[in-house]
Amino acid sequence: MIEDAAEVMLLDGDPATAVTLVTAAEKVRGGPDRTRPHVTALAGAASVALTPVERAAAVARGRAATIGTAADLL
Repeated sequence: MIEDAAEVMLLDGDPATAVTLVTAAEKVRGGPDRTRPHVTALAGAASVALTPVERAAAVARGRAATIGTAADLL
């Protein structure tokens, strides 16, 4: 579900939030969702649109998420 929001954010021109959401989803789940392989491509497309500093900040925000705070990232 969070990955769906990440895809919308990427299409809406917000790759930083897309990276944050994918990272948060993986953290909350305990790893990538192997049933949705397109998410890897989504994360890659979002990542290349960011500078290394922007990507690191987006990943840090995602890693800080918990199951209780992940929805607050939207």
